[in-house]
Amino acid sequence: MGVLLLRVILEIDSILRQRHSGFFTYGAGLLEGLLGLEERPEMGLFCSRRAFENKHWLAQIEGQSQLRWHTCRMKPRHLGYWWQWFGIPSLQNYTGPFDIYHCNHHLMPPTKGKPRILTVHDLRRYRYPEFYPQSKLGPFENAVNKADHFIAISQSTKSDLQEYFDIAEEKIDVVYHGGPIRRIVEETDEETLLQKFDLQKQRYFIAFSSYDRRKNLPNLMRAFAQIVNKLPVRYQFVIIGSEPRHEDIFPGETKASLKGRIVFTGPLDNITPLLRQSTALVYVSLYEGFGLPLLEAMAAGTAVITSNCSSLPEVAGEAGLMVDPHEPEEIGRAMMDIAVNEQLRAGLIEKGEKRARDFSWQKAAKETMAVYKKLI
Repeated sequence: MGVLLLRVILEIDSILRQRHSGFFTYGAGLLEGLLGLEERPEMGLFCSRRAFENKHWLAQIEGQSQLRWHTCRMKPRHLGYWWQWFGIPSLQNYTGPFDIYHCNHHLMPPTKGKPRILTVHDLRRYRYPEFYPQSKLGPFENAVNKADHFIAISQSTKSDLQEYFDIAEEKIDVVYHGGPIRRIVEETDEETLLQKFDLQKQRYFIAFSSYDRRKNLPNLMRAFAQIVNKLPVRYQFVIIGSEPRHEDIFPGETKASLKGRIVFTGPLDNITPLLRQSTALVYVSLYEGFGLPLLEAMAAGTAVITSNCSSLPEVAGEAGLMVDPHEPEEIGRAMMDIAVNEQLRAGLIEKGEKRARDFSWQKAAKETMAVYKKLI
């Protein structure tokens, strides 16, 4: 393994501040992939000092003494506005010389003419502005306007980027995520987790939640309420993540009908044991830039139900049971089919395990490295 004469500064502030997000998975996975290349770049990691305190979350940096960390005292928000309004100081004041700057969110500094890459994860605030009335789009739009090149995490995201910003196609490369990553977690066996949340093997569906309304939990609750008393045995619905803010996820009479059947776990570092013992992942978001939980479920040997929109069919391929996320009856029918049809479920699991092998962080790193080389 050798180091190329290519120095890359990877913005990692947004990654370290959101360890239960796709940002973290993308940054940690890409970093591990790049460091594992036979010919890898010299890597510098840039973040605020506050984010630097969270570097222990990254299993990928273990034993990587050659990594160089560069920090700044200012809050990223303040530094971003300073760069946006005044264009000083250059990033080289913090990092020294480099060849490529790779931004993962919207912290876009002056770089004395060195190429700036922006990874665009999604454009949900443009596709569903009613969900984000308080969003401040200026920093992201400034980053888009100043970036020299873009990495989109799906063809869907690339299309959105072209639609909303009229970016030339040759300035955007698509690099897919690589699936689950190594995390620093306390190992918990499946039996312990099942007992903790009072669950029975293969007797629960699983979904992911966040503060974001696009996760579509009200329609999930409607769907489950329609089938909960028709299922052959007692089923529960496990929701991993943070509950949405300012949203009643139990519309109409669903709360009463689902009493005792909904389990909120909160954010979890290790989701694989719960995925492995579930009947299916029901991931029917209204919009996703990629949809990492699909790959996490497939890699765990779990059947997948997902939406027929945005990037989700692109990621799931033929390994997911597609539904209209706006139609609770359709979602419920798919859940019922998987619960009672073992042949259907087994077929989806087999296809999913095969599909998950199409994605890797090594592949993502090689494709990202090709973008770096192209720009210099």
